[in-house]
Amino acid sequence: MRAYWQLTLSQLRIFLRNRQVLFWTLAFPLFLMVIMGSFLANGNGISLTIGVVDQD
Repeated sequence: MRAYWQLTLSQLRIFLRNRQVLFWTLAFPLFLMVIMGSFLANGNGISLTIGVVDQD
């Protein structure tokens, strides 16, 4: 189990060193959520009608 934790920590360190990976994994999704939220938060929400067929 100790080897697993060492491998996990080493992979996490490699992940944190690469700035491009950090941008595309953390910053870009947050940026995209803010942009999409600002466009859709003006009361122009999307409404969907869903029909359910119960054939029992």
